Amino acid sequence: VFDVLDTKEVKHSKFIASLLDPKGLHYQGDLFLREFINACGISDFGLDTSNVQVFREYENIDIYITDGNKHIIIENKILYAKDQDKQIYRYIETIKNENSSKNENSSLNNDGILVLYLTPNFDKTPSQKSLNGFEIKDGFLEKDNDKIRYKHIVCDHILEWLDKVKIEIVNLTDLNVIITQY
Repeated sequence: VFDVLDTKEVKHSKFIASLLDPKGLHYQGDLFLREFINACGISDFGLDTSNVQVFREYENIDIYITDGNKHIIIENKILYAKDQDKQIYRYIETIKNENSSKNENSSLNNDGILVLYLTPNFDKTPSQKSLNGFEIKDGFLEKDNDKIRYKHIVCDHILEWLDKVKIEIVNLTDLNVIITQY
């Protein structure tokens, strides 16, 4: 069904975000989000999955997940879309600025941000123009005094995630069929 609908990057993001949202129409609470975190190997990040908001196209961020203290930025490049000028850099700055302005007495600690870069395989990495001076080093984006957690995830992570949740929702035929089609 997704091939027939001529799925574009925005539709992939919309589908993934709808599953990740604990308040989504799947009525499975945080099941999908917890399994996504496990499949991506980021369970040590400390996101409170029972208290999150999931946004799509939030300030141009493909998928943005936050519990108010922890912030996950997902940049979706499944269909090899090109990086925009200062794209990853802008997303990080947006989240840092918004959250430091919510409480004037504190600023967002860099360990509260995680950037996930989703591509079909490991061949594509963020361009230097997108990173605007950040360097990828040992699971972090580093620039001057900034050190932001970073993880490159690929479609295999998504497929692993969906395979795990399909086991959990085996009796929910409609939802299971949709995920199988994806």
